[in-house]
Amino acid sequence: GRLWIKQGKVRLEIQGSNGDTIINGDSSRVWVYSSQDSTATEYVFPAQSQGESTTTSVAGTTTTDLVTSISNLVSQLAPDATVTVAPQQTKVAGRNCYALSLVPKATNTVFGSLRVFVDAEKSIPLQIDVYAKGNTAPVLTAGFTSVSYSDFNSNLFNFTPPANAKVQHQNIAANEPSSSTTTMAAGAQGSTTTTGAKEQQPLTIAQATAQAGFAPLTAHVTDATLAFAGADVLPVRNIPLTFNPLAMLGSTTTQAATAAKMALVGPTVVQRYGQGFGTILLVEAKAPAQFITQLETQLAALSPLVGKTTTSGTTAYWLNSSLGSVAIWSKSGHLFAAAGSVSQADLARFIASVH
Repeated sequence: GRLWIKQGKVRLEIQGSNGDTIINGDSSRVWVYSSQDSTATEYVFPAQSQGESTTTSVAGTTTTDLVTSISNLVSQLAPDATVTVAPQQTKVAGRNCYALSLVPKATNTVFGSLRVFVDAEKSIPLQIDVYAKGNTAPVLTAGFTSVSYSDFNSNLFNFTPPANAKVQHQNIAANEPSSSTTTMAAGAQGSTTTTGAKEQQPLTIAQATAQAGFAPLTAHVTDATLAFAGADVLPVRNIPLTFNPLAMLGSTTTQAATAAKMALVGPTVVQRYGQGFGTILLVEAKAPAQFITQLETQLAALSPLVGKTTTSGTTAYWLNSSLGSVAIWSKSGHLFAAAGSVSQADLARFIASVH
């Protein structure tokens, strides 16, 4: 694909064998056009509060601040990884780059390392490689094959749907603030969670029980690397049974049409065990039978990508990769999920200890 960034605006063109996709917009609205089915959808976002701008001046041009983003990522991962910079420069997209390497400190993770190639002159990341433990070749890589910092016409961001396109418009509702809605940190012992501008300490199991209104199942592990690291409670959410990700964000145009297909899910308790890249998340939510049945039907349809196995009497749907595993199961009207950048065998042993 091709990517343009200028003054807080972005245009991404993705070329594929089944058609092309154009994503064009800024912080106020985004157009998504697919030539495969000739549809163009405009997503309008809530107005930003003052001070929420994510643009800055780099080398005389205002752009999305990739430098700050990658610096923030490194600072967040640094306590959980060993960070080194290769002394020699590497060519990426025809540019001289420094290779920044992050190796997890956790011993129980299958995540090997993360390498970021940063333009030596512009300090902009041009390529990211993700390695699984023991692999000499990256299992995931993303980056540029060519790059230019010269100016270009801003008219490129003036998107008009083709005349034959089916045009749709959706308004994305703002997330309602909640004292229990949190963004989880890396999972280290004693880390804080963020709710808007507030910070709070992770909850104990007793505190999570009081907020959720039910006593969540917990993992009874003997492995010291998987010590309990805190919990959070998410409020009840009205989630569409169609599992449309954009509708889950609160799209106002689809709410009326899907009102009969909505399910109240939650409250949800999210527990963290372990530290850094070796963290395992255990999620438990109250969920109606219709929601659980619908979810299991859709997971079964994803076979063989998603497998179904039984661990210690628990039948779960599994998604495994060289970078980690995810398992989903249900019990007594509650929906469970466990995930981590650990091996399937380690995650299975963890699930077996949950009661």
